[in-house]
Amino acid sequence: MSKILILARHTIKELLRKKDFYILIILFLGLAGFFYSESFFGIKDISRYLKDIGLSLVGLFSMIITITFSAKQIPAEIETKTIYPLLAKPVARTQFVLGKFVGSLFILLISFTAFYGLYLGFIFSKGEAASLILLGQYYILSILLLSLLAGFAMLFSLFFTISANIAITFLLYFFMFWYNETLRKLITVSTEKIAYVYNLLYYLLPHFEFFDIRIRLIHLWEPLPLWVMTSISIYTVIYTALIIWLTIIVFKRKNL
Repeated sequence: MSKILILARHTIKELLRKKDFYILIILFLGLAGFFYSESFFGIKDISRYLKDIGLSLVGLFSMIITITFSAKQIPAEIETKTIYPLLAKPVARTQFVLGKFVGSLFILLISFTAFYGLYLGFIFSKGEAASLILLGQYYILSILLLSLLAGFAMLFSLFFTISANIAITFLLYFFMFWYNETLRKLITVSTEKIAYVYNLLYYLLPHFEFFDIRIRLIHLWEPLPLWVMTSISIYTVIYTALIIWLTIIVFKRKNL
């Protein structure tokens, strides 16, 4: 366990040393400040749209950091050949993958908390109404979503280049977020054999729409019931664990 945490701590130091994180924070501050200015669009009563834009920026910037850093974890160690002394210490390949994934979890936690905290600062400074329970639920669901994306990025890093991995992970997210409902409709209008394939894909592929409660948060609807939050959390933990398990299996068979 100590070896896993040491690898994770090294990953966090890598995030804090790089300029990408700070550049995105500055960019977020600039964009958020611009969008939340009273004169924007020349309309005063657009708080709901601005909240949506702000949450979209928080999610996008957090995903950029999460996917980019997770995609680089294993390939960067292989390219710089720093993986060899690590595995010779000895650090088991399972510990190596888990350490890198835990590091990615810390990175996404730090980055999302930073962006979300800045967003909340803008919201509360404008005197906007907000449900603390919904804000907390959005935070938890976003962390779960980013954890799942980090797992996919690490798995894909064993098959694709860094740039291709980042692109494929983003495409997976946007495709499944936008077309999951379309995939479900295809099941009902297709022949039995094709419907079976669509049905299999529908249940095997990740359901990123589970984590999106922006509309509920923006319009101050009722918070999600506890059983729904619990179900999504269990779904994410199991799915992410399977992804990391596959990553460990593939990495153990990989020739370095």
